[in-house]
Amino acid sequence: MSPAKRPGSGTRKSGGKAVTPSSGKAAKRPAASGGRRAKAASEPTAAKRAPRRAAAAPVSRRKTAAPAQAAKRPAPRREAATPARERAATAVPAVPTVPGGEAGSRVFDVLNMKSEKVGRVDLSSGLFATRPNAALIHEAVVMQQASQRQGSADTKGRAEVSGSGRKPWKQKGTGRARVGSIRSPLWRGGGTVFGPTPRGYGYAFPRKKARAALAGALSAKAGQGDLVVLDALSLAEPKTKAMVGVLNRLGLDGSVLIVHRDESGTLARASRNLQRVTLVDVPGLNVYDVLAHRHILLVQSDLQRIGEVWS
Repeated sequence: MSPAKRPGSGTRKSGGKAVTPSSGKAAKRPAASGGRRAKAASEPTAAKRAPRRAAAAPVSRRKTAAPAQAAKRPAPRREAATPARERAATAVPAVPTVPGGEAGSRVFDVLNMKSEKVGRVDLSSGLFATRPNAALIHEAVVMQQASQRQGSADTKGRAEVSGSGRKPWKQKGTGRARVGSIRSPLWRGGGTVFGPTPRGYGYAFPRKKARAALAGALSAKAGQGDLVVLDALSLAEPKTKAMVGVLNRLGLDGSVLIVHRDESGTLARASRNLQRVTLVDVPGLNVYDVLAHRHILLVQSDLQRIGEVWS
């Protein structure tokens, strides 16, 4: 029989801990980090891992041009920067030929009521020869349209609807929601919260901007040849048939804006039944009417007055 083993003969104490020789990893001591063997063992491992890391790096799929092809491609062409003033000057279209005048001029024929030429007038300066500003003209039109709004929409608020001001029931003890008035906006037939009330939508517009916008609109009409200048405009009787005959003889088939001082009221009564004809005095000349009508009918005696009022 083999002698009995002493308890604890197969174990040894190391640093206060029992270590068994048969235990694998616990029996081995970790090598010092600064030892030569540790450095020698880590070098081949790093050498083996280096190619793996290089292989694992992502490869770009972007196609690059060959050196020969890149050399054949011409360099992008860059144009010289043009100053803003030159670009603006080239963007403005040329003035078209005016009927009865020279190409690119603002010289108009003066006609009589029978469409016969009796003279010529030069409008190459003043309100009829400025550069139109589209943004400024748009602002003037928006201002006029806002001023034409009625602003009569109205709703009744809590203080305006009919109903008693008495509290329907007491505050507590009924089990119902608390309420103070039957005119509450939460109830049917109650007031409206933040509803529209009568107001004016018009606003002030700078006088210089209004004059510049009107000058641009008149210049655009003059450049398109839509101005007709008469030596005089008068009717013997306030008849619509007489006004239609004058417009037909002048060849004005579309909408017409007549700018003339009607002291007797004959022109106003003769043209008020024509839907496409509008009569305004010189102080009432505006951008919206100039753009809304196809033709503008002027009297030679009013040209100077237009310049005095709107220049």
